[in-house]
Amino acid sequence: MLTIVQCQICNLSFLVFEYNSNSLNCLFQLQATIYQQKALDINERELGLDHPDTMKSYGDLAVFYYRLQHTELALKYVLFLQW
Repeated sequence: MLTIVQCQICNLSFLVFEYNSNSLNCLFQLQATIYQQKALDINERELGLDHPDTMKSYGDLAVFYYRLQHTELALKYVLFLQW
């Protein structure tokens, strides 16, 4: 059940991010990033840091921050993947 919830959170956050890609809807993009962070938190807690799904969550969050032009935060998550 937990993985279904994680997938739904991630899918919803990607849809919100893609649908609201213009600058007027930045609030929706930030909300999508919050959902993605929640999915990462769940993965870390339930699956561990070295699980492939957790690594994917780090990559997804890096993409979210990069697309919001928060390069420093995006690099933080990319560098974690290299660890």
